[in-house]
Formats: sequence, structure tokens, C-alpha cells
Amino acid sequence: MSIASEVLAGLQEAGVETGGAALEFTFTRPGAAANPWDTPGTATTYKLFGLDMGIRQVYGDGSATESSSRTSSVRRVRMLLVDATGTAPLIGDRVAVAGKTHDVLEVKPLAPGGVALYYELEVST
Repeated sequence: MSIASEVLAGLQEAGVETGGAALEFTFTRPGAAANPWDTPGTATTYKLFGLDMGIRQVYGDGSATESSSRTSSVRRVRMLLVDATGTAPLIGDRVAVAGKTHDVLEVKPLAPGGVALYYELEVST
């Protein structure tokens, strides 16, 4: 059994211990277009299991060039932990949580040794 599979089992167990089960999140990845003015191709969907960590406030606008100063803007995001046994989520994917669709704003893999064990996602609220 891979470590990522063990992390998935841990996420599922944590879901049960906190009053339910690990949630199955459905992600949608927009289809690619050869040119920006072309109609995008067919979107693909994939599923990952994880936990909804709730809504948090974070500093900054999420851009790679943001200042490290805490005087930056504050934004509200929903935090998700998802398994790394399937398709890796990307910024720009969409995910359904509690009947609402959210944009994936940031993907933070926990990948010691270069192998992803799980992903922490920031999604729009």
C-alpha cells in the first residue's frame, strides 16, 4: 500500500470520527483550446476524497507577486484537504462542495521526497 493510499484511509477515518465520512468531491477541469479565441474543448471530471476544513481568512490576493506584508488585503477562502491517489487538482479547476461550485484558487501539495501525499486546496467561497 502506498503512503498516499494510507493518507486517503486516514482522511476517510477522520471523516467518520468527526461525524460523517470523508466527502467525495467532484472536480471539473475546463477543456483546452488551441487558441484563446477558440471554443474550449470538452471539460473532464474527476473525483477525490477529502475533508472540508471550512472557511478561513487569509492575507494577500493569492498572486505569486504579493507582498509579504500583512497589510495586504484579507480574503475569505474555503479550505479542503484531498487525497493524492487520483488526478492532481490544478488552479482553475472547479469543485462542488455542499451543492455549490467553487473555483480552485491555490493548490498546496504535501510532497516530501517529491511524492504527493495529499493536497491542501484554497477554493473560492
